[in-house]
Amino acid sequence: MQLLSLNIHYVNAPQVYRCEPAWSWRPIPLVDYDLWCVLHGLGNMRLAGRDIPLRPGTCFLFAPGDEPFGTHQPEHRLRVFAVHFTTANGAGEPTLIPPEERPAAGVQTSDLPLLTALVRGCVGSYRQGDALGLVRSTQFLRQIVLQLLGDSHPQAAGAADPPLDALVDAIWEDPGRPWDVAAMAAQVHLSRAQFTRRFQRATSMSPAQAVIHARVQRARQLLTESGLSVRQIADALGYRDIFYFSRQFKQVDGHPPTYYR
Repeated sequence: MQLLSLNIHYVNAPQVYRCEPAWSWRPIPLVDYDLWCVLHGLGNMRLAGRDIPLRPGTCFLFAPGDEPFGTHQPEHRLRVFAVHFTTANGAGEPTLIPPEERPAAGVQTSDLPLLTALVRGCVGSYRQGDALGLVRSTQFLRQIVLQLLGDSHPQAAGAADPPLDALVDAIWEDPGRPWDVAAMAAQVHLSRAQFTRRFQRATSMSPAQAVIHARVQRARQLLTESGLSVRQIADALGYRDIFYFSRQFKQVDGHPPTYYR
């Protein structure tokens, strides 16, 4: 992803401000990028002939040439995070962010508390006033853009599903447990069929496949980084038959466990 390799140069200090009651915003066509996020309040943004309602979590990454027109409800004044910046490649040459790496205009973040924490880190680090603070601040800004990019493409990023996400994390953290599909479905209060469909949509694997892949990944790590025997590793990961373990390992990895010894 090109965004990760581009250098970010602030045009102004990243800041949070409260819009005045009579506020409206109609800048001349922008000459740089402007990351603009609503943290509180209600309003409207008109961009390229489209009206986009503003509420907490609505965000934009305006690009050079954009002509936004923002207004708000005076009784629900906007509180906004904003920063202008430019981007350059490793040689210091001005470079644009590819359109596919820009969040959708008016994207609604899926995690407002996370956005607020990243904004706090971006502003606070910049105010340190030293080189380390500047580096940290631009990294926070980059993380905000990546978060919004994921929110722009929920199908690719996977829709947030906290109970299911916690279960997937648990499988990868402790694959040796006796994972049972029916028990997992009951844990997240779904039928077995519903659970399997949602699990596969979120991970591109069935629950059983995820357990196998998690076990093989952990086994590969233990084979290369521990003194445990193949039989001990198989037993630790829930296999009572070492030959079945070896067969599953080779099906996933392409090599037998002994290849790593």
